[in-house]
Amino acid sequence: MDPSLLLSEEEELLAENEHALIAYYVAELRRRGVGLSEATAWADYRALSFQTLMTSVVSIGLGTMTDMDEVLRVLLGRSVAAIRRTNFAAWLAQM
Repeated sequence: MDPSLLLSEEEELLAENEHALIAYYVAELRRRGVGLSEATAWADYRALSFQTLMTSVVSIGLGTMTDMDEVLRVLLGRSVAAIRRTNFAAWLAQM
């Protein structure tokens, strides 16, 4: 699964649509003969929210090496929103 969906839109828009998008993704995989449950796909998606957060934090840490400060701020905000929206902490606690 590609983590770009987590950062692709504003939080409100994703909150309204990401479960449906994940369901569509799973349905398309099944149509192509790939057996993946929606629960597993959602768990993978939640796990990726941490990856996007860490990527944002590292990128900001290297901030003096880039001219993309505003882009990095937006990505960090979206990463934090994804952690909250997917309830990453609850998923992690189950591990």
